[in-house]
Amino acid sequence: MSDELNSFKGTLWTVIVSIKRDDAEMLGFNTGERWRNMVRANRDMLAKSFKILPSSLQWYGAFHNESYHPHIHLIVFDRENKGYLDKEGIEKIKSSFAHVIFQDEMLNIQNEKTDRRDRLRLRGKDEINEILERIQLGQENNTVLVQMLIELNKHLQEHKGRKMYGYLNRPDKRLVNEIVDELEKIPAIKELYDLWYDKQDELYRIYSETTPTRVPLSENPDFKNLKNAVIRAAGQIEMSPVADSSEDIPQLTIDSMSVAKSVTSLLNSASKIFQDKFADNPERVPKVDIKLRRKIQEKEEAHGIKHG
Repeated sequence: MSDELNSFKGTLWTVIVSIKRDDAEMLGFNTGERWRNMVRANRDMLAKSFKILPSSLQWYGAFHNESYHPHIHLIVFDRENKGYLDKEGIEKIKSSFAHVIFQDEMLNIQNEKTDRRDRLRLRGKDEINEILERIQLGQENNTVLVQMLIELNKHLQEHKGRKMYGYLNRPDKRLVNEIVDELEKIPAIKELYDLWYDKQDELYRIYSETTPTRVPLSENPDFKNLKNAVIRAAGQIEMSPVADSSEDIPQLTIDSMSVAKSVTSLLNSASKIFQDKFADNPERVPKVDIKLRRKIQEKEEAHGIKHG
C-alpha cells in the first residue's frame, strides 16, 4: 500500500468483485491486468457512485486468483473526504461492473435473438399464412377450437359487463383459458411458443443456474393479451336466420362464414402477438435491461459482486 493510503484518516470503502472460475476463464478475467484495466476504464463510474470528484478519487486493488472464484479487493477513498455511498450508488457499482464483465455474453445473446427473429420471419410467418390459407379454404379441421369459440360466444351474449377477460366470471375465464391452450396445439403457434421459450432459456443461462419452468400458454403472463384476442374473436361470430317459413318465430343458427372469420381473426392476432415479442422495439429496451440487471444481481448474490 502507498504512503498516501496509510496516512489517510478519512473514510475508506472496500469493494469485492468476484465471479466463478468458469466465467473468469471464458471471459478472460483470470489475470490481474484484465481486472485492473476494467477498473481503470470505469473510474468515472466509481467516482460518480461514491459522489466523489474524479480528480479526488483514489483507489487501490489486489487480485486474488482463487480456484473457485477469482476476485479483486478494491479500496476506494476521497482525498477531500467528502464522498459518500448510498443505495443508488451501490446499485450503480453492481450494475456497471456486471455489465462490463458480461457484456460479450449479452451481445452474443442479442445476436442470437436477432437470428431467431430472422428465422421466425422466414419460417413462422409462412407457417401462419399456410394455416390461415387452410382455414380460409376449409381445409383446417380444427373442430374443437371452433366449438369452443361458439360456446364462448353464447356466454358473451349473456354477459352484461365489458367483454374483457378481467370482467368475466370464473367459468367464462376458465373457458377462455381452455381456448388459449387449444390454440397452443396448433403447430405454427406451438413452434412460435417454442422459439420464445428458447430465447428465455438462453437469457436465463447467462445469469442463473436454472431456466424458467415452462407453463401452458394460458398461464404465461407475457401472453395475457391473447385472452382478450380470444374474446374479440368469439364476439365476431354471428347468427343467421334459418330459411323455414313454417315457423312463426324466426330461427337462428350459427353463421359458418363468421365462424371461419373468427378463427382466422384469432390466428392473425396470435401471430401478431408473437411477432411483436420477437421484433426489435426500442421502447422495450429499458424493460429488458431491468430484467437482465435483475438476473445479474441474482448471479452476484450467489457468486458475484459483493460490497463491504
